[in-house]
Amino acid sequence: GKHEHGIHSYASAVQAWGSQRGPFDALSRVELHAAVMMNTTEVVELEGNSSNETGERQVETLHEADARLARRKAPDPFKGSEEEVEVPDYRATLFSARPVDADAPATEGPEGVLPAGFLPNASFETLEQRRFEVFQREGTLVNFTLRLDGQVLVLDPVPLVRAVAHWEPEGMYDHCIDGGGAHAIGGKCWVFQRLLRVCVQVAQDADGAWRLAPRVEDDNSSYGCSYSRGSWAAATYENVHLPFLISQDWGYEENRAFSFDDFTLSVRSAHDPLFTALALTRGSMSFGWTQAEEDVFGIVLIIIGVVLCFQPMRAICLGYWKQRRGPREISNGRYPGAGDTSPWNNISPKSWHSRQKDPHPETLGMRYAPDEGSQNHEREHDP
Repeated sequence: GKHEHGIHSYASAVQAWGSQRGPFDALSRVELHAAVMMNTTEVVELEGNSSNETGERQVETLHEADARLARRKAPDPFKGSEEEVEVPDYRATLFSARPVDADAPATEGPEGVLPAGFLPNASFETLEQRRFEVFQREGTLVNFTLRLDGQVLVLDPVPLVRAVAHWEPEGMYDHCIDGGGAHAIGGKCWVFQRLLRVCVQVAQDADGAWRLAPRVEDDNSSYGCSYSRGSWAAATYENVHLPFLISQDWGYEENRAFSFDDFTLSVRSAHDPLFTALALTRGSMSFGWTQAEEDVFGIVLIIIGVVLCFQPMRAICLGYWKQRRGPREISNGRYPGAGDTSPWNNISPKSWHSRQKDPHPETLGMRYAPDEGSQNHEREHDP
């Protein structure tokens, strides 16, 4: 069954992980560099003005930050699930950098800790339509660069904030506002999101060089750890609720900047059995029912089907039987058989029913006539 096949494939991936994890575990230094182009306002002195008046202009500045990722043990993905007793136990290794602890100073933290302000605040006022995507608008982009023992891996630009649209009917079935979205002209529901974490898969090529490991042949950006509908995304976002309305020119009545102090970044091996489990279960992390459970469910469905079909089948059978018997059987008896030589055998059913309704001349009025035995008995006891 599907369940048994999934368990066997995952167990094989866990067994192979023992021999494939060596190069990844041998990494000694994993570093992260983030670069963000920001639009800022600069106060400048107006030229040709003797009163020393000042003005403002928009300039682009570069926000850069660096961090070092720490080696950590990943928990068993099936810990506490129903499949825990069926799948082998394993713990993978990953490199990650997490937000600075609340008790730690807001400066360059130790290994594996992202300092406060690692990513700059971003506002949804920076949303723009890119890559000819009608249903998505992206804000400020951040460029991540990884260094694995000196080898440089460049990730695709990731927007700090974005807006994703989908069709949502207005009225009683409108759930756009419940999900933190806002309706725009044309029936689109725009959901606003901010960057929460980034996770990538890496592998070694034949020459021993590290590279990003896409899992889909025709998609070079499918090197992420987040599985959804056959795609592997590196960036994970969370919805945010914004109390504003969208105008025709994509303006806002109210807006504010969001921080990314809870941002995390992880690097995992492409041979990690976790990704095999995600692909086999299509992201649900459940291998489905066992063969025995499917058999029991099938028997239950058969019983339910028989019970539900009993009355309709009974009505069909009775109707078929009555149609076959036709007028050859009535409530008072049967018609003469086909081999009966009686002249009544030539009487049609219609005339037979009409004759049954007409009283016989000899028995007319005899329904309440006393029988002969009762009359003789009365005469014997008559004085």
